[in-house]
Amino acid sequence: MPTHASRPGFPPKIVLAIVLLTVVWLSLGLARDFHVYWHAGAALRTGGWAAVYQISELNAFKYHPIFAFFFAPFGLLPEQVAKVAWAVLNAAMLFDAQQRWRRHWHLDSVAIGMGYLCVGHALFWQYDLANVTFAMLWLWTVALTSPSQWRQALCYAVLIALKPFWLALLVPWLLCRRFALIGRVVAMLGALSVLPLVAGVNGFVTAYHRWFATFADPWQFKTYASHPNQSWYGLLYRNLDRLDGHVPLLWVAGSAMVGLVWLWQWRDAVRRPPVTSDWWMMELSLAPFILWTAPLSWIHHQVLLWPLLAIAWQQGRGSPLARGVWVACAVLLTILSESIIGRPATLQVLLWGIPMLAYIVLIWWGTANRMRMGTM
Repeated sequence: MPTHASRPGFPPKIVLAIVLLTVVWLSLGLARDFHVYWHAGAALRTGGWAAVYQISELNAFKYHPIFAFFFAPFGLLPEQVAKVAWAVLNAAMLFDAQQRWRRHWHLDSVAIGMGYLCVGHALFWQYDLANVTFAMLWLWTVALTSPSQWRQALCYAVLIALKPFWLALLVPWLLCRRFALIGRVVAMLGALSVLPLVAGVNGFVTAYHRWFATFADPWQFKTYASHPNQSWYGLLYRNLDRLDGHVPLLWVAGSAMVGLVWLWQWRDAVRRPPVTSDWWMMELSLAPFILWTAPLSWIHHQVLLWPLLAIAWQQGRGSPLARGVWVACAVLLTILSESIIGRPATLQVLLWGIPMLAYIVLIWWGTANRMRMGTM
């Protein structure tokens, strides 16, 4: 259990340091992805949906139309001021997420800090790009820790609208027989999807027409082969010429094999659904599978492994297995980065998909029984 010094009412120095670093780094960084968000928010007001979805650009805005509305207030501000506001918002979300981990999952601040260091390479990308990964981590944390079922559904719906790879959570929801939650999420997705009607019917049709067109844009397919795409599909796509058109089949087969490893560890859930207190552990253990399977799984998405790696560190004090898992993941995810081994070597590491081995390690280790030991 947490000590007096680590109670949620007394934010520890490690948590505050992470929050302060987030504000400073995001405020001073290049914020390449946030520039796209800010531009979309400003364009919605000045040029309409055609200006929001500039399909021919490499870094075009490709999110659901509802998020253009979300970033519209940022578009009212000068970009530098908007970037600082985004940095403060991200820091606030990280503060709340860490407090929830401490309060609900009894993670201590040192474990949280070591989990943070373990995804250090991903954090460099995240702080440079200033995208929505911290927001996704916070939304997921709120969904896993909130007592309100409709708040959970709203968080999950926003996550799925942001990145469709969150649909993989249907697997644990079905295993846990959370049919009511699925219905609420569908209802929330429907509500979010019709909100662009506030811009009028013509605007609604244009928004979706332009958004769908971004998926067919030729630039979209070029991103799959990019070395920051650390997914099974990305690895296959980088070897497209050698695989003679078998990429889709190999992607499905590789995803199914890794998924079966995860499902085997939770096979008891097929007959007897896990108790409510285990739902969060089941979802956290699925995160590496999501990153493995998603067609686009950028390096900064590895930040989503932070709480799972914090658990590995905390358990590692009494479990050599958990300690070995943390060390292996630290090597694969962060030590093999350009700041340590140099850019040319790191480029080869990424092209070969070596960091993805950490997903396999965590899928194998991150089960309910292993996660429970030494953590509760």
